Parts: sequence; structure tokens; C-alpha cells
Amino acid sequence: MTFDSLKMEPLFRADARLEIEERETTCQCQACGNGFTITDKYWFICPSCEDLRAEVLSGRELYIEHYQGEEIAAE
Repeated sequence: MTFDSLKMEPLFRADARLEIEERETTCQCQACGNGFTITDKYWFICPSCEDLRAEVLSGRELYIEHYQGEEIAAE
């Protein structure tokens, strides 16, 4: 379900907006300890030793900075 289709539900207003800011994904190689930024969304390969065992340090979090709206009374 897309956000545009959700706007048709009574919970949302038709002029509701969704803004997404993507952040870089940073990892640390479990084999050599190298810290690196992911350049390919599908391969988490260490650029130093080419090992595939990477721990994701950041880039997976979700943070809602602001929500503005009115409560709808329960029927």
C-alpha cells in the first residue's frame, strides 16, 4: 500500500505529506575491523578485505521528526 492510497483513509487528510530523508549505511567488517559506507544496496562487501561479514552500524533506523494533526474522536 502506498502513502497516496493511505491518504484516502479517514485517518489522513488529502493534503497529507510524507517526506523521507535517506541516510548512508555504515558498517564495520567483522573480519578486519574496517569501517566503511555501503555504496551498493545489495552487497555489503568490505572494500579492504572483500569479506561479506559486515555489521551495520547506522542507516537502518527510523526516526519520525514531526507529526502534525488532530485526533479523530472514536465513533
